Amino acid sequence: MRKPGRLYPKKIADSARVPCAQPRRARADVKVLRNAAPEVVFAECRSPRYWPVWLFSFWLRCTAALPLIVAIKIHKALGRVAGVLSGRTRRVVQRNLELCFPELGAAEIRRIMAENSANVGAFFAELAFAWYGSPESRAPLFRFEGVEHLHAALAQGKGALLYTGHFTPIEICASMIKSLVPLYAFMF
Repeated sequence: MRKPGRLYPKKIADSARVPCAQPRRARADVKVLRNAAPEVVFAECRSPRYWPVWLFSFWLRCTAALPLIVAIKIHKALGRVAGVLSGRTRRVVQRNLELCFPELGAAEIRRIMAENSANVGAFFAELAFAWYGSPESRAPLFRFEGVEHLHAALAQGKGALLYTGHFTPIEICASMIKSLVPLYAFMF
């Protein structure tokens, strides 16, 4: 009988027995690009291997041109479709929900899975809006409270550490904080 929570117990057991003695190596072409001039990097990245990345970037730019509400609705629908079509991921999510919430019925688990897929899709609309949208279109979405404390710390020559939860709109928030503090860095 299979242990709960494991979709592929044999693969996990086999991988646990074989320790990796060598560190993970980067591909040779990636190593070359790390130290190359920007012109070389851009020329290399025009090859067909990178076309899906360029297509995705183009899609995000087109999404950013839409109103945010429309973009989120479109991406939620795409997320639901992707959730239905992704077999292995769907099974993992379903099994995790069954383990975490054994009291829920099958219909409720399916509803949560659909909502999760829709929210993952909405993330890409928010990502497009953060990366390629104009700051003027994002400004009405935000209200900053306590900014005077941040400016007071910076005026004294001190740094400031801002702490927040890890939510999907963090991409949008980081770009808006950039308008308040020109010299800053953030990490997830």
